[in-house]
Amino acid sequence: MRRVRDVRLAYLLLAPALLLLLTALAYPIGWEVWTSFTDLSPLNDRPTAFVGLTNYSRLLAGADFWQAAFVTVGYAVVTSVAKLALGLGFALDLIGGPQLALAYAVLALGGWISLTIAGMMLKIVPFLVWFHVYGPRVGRGHIPTMAQLSSPRAEALAHALLTAGTALLAVMVAVGSVMGIRAAGTVLALGALAFAAALARTLHHVVAPAPITPIRPPVGLRAS
Repeated sequence: MRRVRDVRLAYLLLAPALLLLLTALAYPIGWEVWTSFTDLSPLNDRPTAFVGLTNYSRLLAGADFWQAAFVTVGYAVVTSVAKLALGLGFALDLIGGPQLALAYAVLALGGWISLTIAGMMLKIVPFLVWFHVYGPRVGRGHIPTMAQLSSPRAEALAHALLTAGTALLAVMVAVGSVMGIRAAGTVLALGALAFAAALARTLHHVVAPAPITPIRPPVGLRAS
């Protein structure tokens, strides 16, 4: 009976993180998977059509895809091996202690889940905003590019602060330094503010779109 209560408590404690993960990732990922099988594009003036695996075959033929895949797989292998080694160390009592276990949780939840969600939001949100705000205006005038909707400096600052804050927090938790934990919390708070500023710059276009400058035809094509 006690084991059942412990399992329920564990799921209850995991519920906020799982809810955040599903809320932040489920809709964008589902939407992207569906549109990958279509010819959806703001440049199309016809209804969206189902194209099957055409987009994937074109993607697999490009060299950039394989370079990105190599980096992604390498990152996944390195991080998976590290997490597996730490997990086995705790399970076999090769390493232990509540502080080390908590530091491991900080890296797993804060380092993996939080940074993954933040990184994906900084990529997906600008695309969604550009598609819904400026996509219908393509061809009617000069519109901002998707890159112009974001703030590279704020994004880079947010990534640096969140990564450094998570790593510092894990170390300070492991050594049991209260002052260090407070310092890490300050760094994480600054990173969260930079992240919010980057998203605010993008979402600002929803309520106040940039003015559209009409496209002027070349001089030779203007009516005399």
